[in-house]
Amino acid sequence: MKTAEIVSGLEADKIIQDENLREIHLGSWEGRLTDEIELEYPEEYSAFRCSPHLYKRSDAESYYDVQKRALISVNNVIKKHGNTDRNILFVTHTVTLKTIMAYFEDREFARLWDPPFIYDTSLSMVEIKNGTGTIVMHGDISHFSDLKGYEFVKDNHVIKKDE
Repeated sequence: MKTAEIVSGLEADKIIQDENLREIHLGSWEGRLTDEIELEYPEEYSAFRCSPHLYKRSDAESYYDVQKRALISVNNVIKKHGNTDRNILFVTHTVTLKTIMAYFEDREFARLWDPPFIYDTSLSMVEIKNGTGTIVMHGDISHFSDLKGYEFVKDNHVIKKDE
């Protein structure tokens, strides 16, 4: 919520919190160290990181589950505001955002982790006209260019300068 307040300039009571835009639910992996998960569930962890289209666990959401619930909210907003000139801000997490953007790109989940990388505070924008979404910005981090100790490099990737 704090990020939404900062980015929008609105106070918390003016921001609509939508549970459909929450991060992926990882079930029994929640709160555990990545190293532990990788050792205990090597195949599932590999699918989670490298083959999102194959990732499925009985006590957790799949990437498809995340996209399905997120798109309920996205499509409700499009239905309500799609024929206006209003700007709508969604503040969400990496997996949720990647699945939303995959929808607008018509990207298969096998390629979900292909660039652009979604850095914390990166910006993505979809323009809706006549019910059709066009990606205007995707994982943009140009606002990082002034960060001390980092440099902006090719393909929208940031690397830390040697200190």
